[in-house]
Order: sequence, then structure tokens, then C-alpha cells
Amino acid sequence: MSKTVYTLLLGYLAICDAFLSPVSLSNDTLSKIQQQTSIQKASQYCNLEILQYAQGSFNLNLGLPDEMNWMNGAELAKKVDNLLMTNVKELMDVCRQHQLFVHYSGAYESCMNQWFLLRNTEASLQDVFEYVHMFLRLDFICNSGFEEVANQWDCLHPIQSSTEYQTCLTALRQAVESDATKLCRSDVETFMKCTQKVAYNACNNSKSAGWWGCEESRVGFARECHNLRCYVADSQP
Repeated sequence: MSKTVYTLLLGYLAICDAFLSPVSLSNDTLSKIQQQTSIQKASQYCNLEILQYAQGSFNLNLGLPDEMNWMNGAELAKKVDNLLMTNVKELMDVCRQHQLFVHYSGAYESCMNQWFLLRNTEASLQDVFEYVHMFLRLDFICNSGFEEVANQWDCLHPIQSSTEYQTCLTALRQAVESDATKLCRSDVETFMKCTQKVAYNACNNSKSAGWWGCEESRVGFARECHNLRCYVADSQP
């Protein structure tokens, strides 16, 4: 596994609590790893002025501070997470604004590139990772995962702050620290199955909830670890 993938993994581990909010992983730790990493060529199609316009509209319509963007991505992720954790109505509002953000940003896929933002702005590594991963996970929560989380809100929205989920996350972190080369070969899949079981149990043995728990974990690694899949039929432990 490349150092680039390892860096991206740590960025993901930094945001794996609740829906979007951070688990402690210091900027210093991320920076030391980033210094050893060759920054990937980023897309040249993202217009930062257009992206800022889209971000401004997103903030305004959700009642977020005007200055929130990739420069303070960690704080933005916490504020959006607070909205998501409130109730289904707030979830719907966030998803509606996410859809508009994707539209107004013009080149969404190109803009959601950690290396582009690091190279073209003065944002910190931590803020950039949390900003990008916030929107990547909203892509799932607000699209293919929306119906499931809306229908089973009461049991799904608390799972990532549960002891069971944190056990899954701790096991992943320890496995990667022990041997990062196994990330895409086995560690992520083990993590996916673990969170699938947590969601399945939390929602009274619901296979569809189990799929949601697996898929919500998978999307954080989808750009680095290919060919990973979650299936409803596999949700029963």
C-alpha cells in the first residue's frame, strides 16, 4: 500500500465518529505523514471562486457561519454533524442543500480532492481531510443511504457513538498501525463487517440497516480500496 493511501486512511480515521465529527488524531501526526507523501496530481478543473459561492449558499441555507469552508473543515464537519443528529427534518434539509452544493460547485468531483485544496489554498491538512470526507459521506447518506437512515433514524443515527462501533474502529486503527499493507486486502473488509453487525443488532436484526452500516463504512475507503461491496443478504451475522 502506498504512503498516499496510508495518509488518506488516517484522514478517514480522523472523522469516524457520529456521522461526521472527528476522533482525535493530531494535525502534527497527519503533517508528519504528509511530509513523506508525494502529493498526487490534482484536477485542474475546480474553480475556487465557484466552489466558495456554492459553499456560501450551503452555509446560508443551513444557518451556518459565512466563513465556514475548507479552511475550517473540522469545525464545519462538527456543525453539519450536529444538524444531522437532530432529527429527520434536519437530515432532509442538509441533504437538500448538499444536492444544491453539488450542482452549484460546477466540478464537484474535481473539487473534492484533498491534494487540490492543499496545493491551492492555505488550509491545514486536518481541515482539508475533514472537509472532503464530510462531503463524500454526505454523498452516501443523502443518496443511496437516505431512505434507510430516514426510515430507521432512531436506531441508526446513534450507532457510531456506541461502544460496539468504537470497538470496530479501535480494531481497525490497531490493525493498520500494526501492518498498513493489509488495509485493502483485509482490514477494511473486517471493519465493514463489524459495523454491519453493529447496525444489524441496533435495529432489531434488520438486514437493510446492516447493509447501511457496512456501506457507510465502505464509502470512506472507496477511492483507495476498490472492489469492496456490501450486500443486504450478508447482513445477518
